Amino acid sequence: MKFGSIDDRIGGDDKFDRVIDTKKRKTRSLGINLFPTRINREDVIIVLKEVLDFLLYIENKDRNYVYITPQFLLIDNTPVSFVDYVRRICS
Repeated sequence: MKFGSIDDRIGGDDKFDRVIDTKKRKTRSLGINLFPTRINREDVIIVLKEVLDFLLYIENKDRNYVYITPQFLLIDNTPVSFVDYVRRICS
């Protein structure tokens, strides 16, 4: 059994081609991997940072929807702000 190139296995329309970089096998906007078996820590950090930015944006608009700033995690029995923790991971 012989596999073809990535272009042979991934198909789509023009919109798909604008979003996906078939040579790198990643999305163009965020640069995350396409295939679940290739998802790694780097992809998780990118997504976590984007989610945090979105939640903070919503919080700035109206805290009745999301109020994430005062949320804390216990790491080694030490309270750490969720926002600070994500920023530390993403840096």
